[in-house]
Amino acid sequence: QSELRNIHTKLAALNQQLSQQGIKLIVVIAPNKSTIYPNYMPPEIPVLGKISRLDQVIRFLRARKNPVQILDLRPSLRQNAKTRPVYYATDTHWNDYGAFVAYRKIAAELKKSFPEVVPNSLSRFKYVSLGQQNLDLSVNIGTSLLKEEKFQEWLDTQRENNDVEIRDYWIDRLPVEPTFPAEISSYLAQLQ
Repeated sequence: QSELRNIHTKLAALNQQLSQQGIKLIVVIAPNKSTIYPNYMPPEIPVLGKISRLDQVIRFLRARKNPVQILDLRPSLRQNAKTRPVYYATDTHWNDYGAFVAYRKIAAELKKSFPEVVPNSLSRFKYVSLGQQNLDLSVNIGTSLLKEEKFQEWLDTQRENNDVEIRDYWIDRLPVEPTFPAEISSYLAQLQ
């Protein structure tokens, strides 16, 4: 309870400070992979408590009418996970499609306050394979046998039909090094 009160107090103070500057605070917490794919958790790993920590925080804040908005990404990620993986199988992090789902949810929420926010659709992105890699779960258990294709969804500026050139912030800043797979180097060369 004291930890929840502390979160409530600090978020309320931060929200007040930011709102005085005309800034809207939206708290977004990236969920653990196990909350999106609980059916893949081994039975030896027990679930701690019936209510997740995030649910406890959300309920506590709502019960106290805390004005801070917490955007829960879990429903969107769970829904999208039914048709396409949103986390890598051999990694604890979401993949770029999972990040895209989160981006769309966050952008939709921002659009309510800022109508000029127009998120890109998935069709604007190009699937780029980074090849088979050992991701964090295989590295953590010390094996190189569990390779998985790592990929990225790159904003494809060549699909833009109007005069405004939209470029992903990071594409302009990534170094093209010989260590990059040929697909990425080729793709970056097309953008220049």
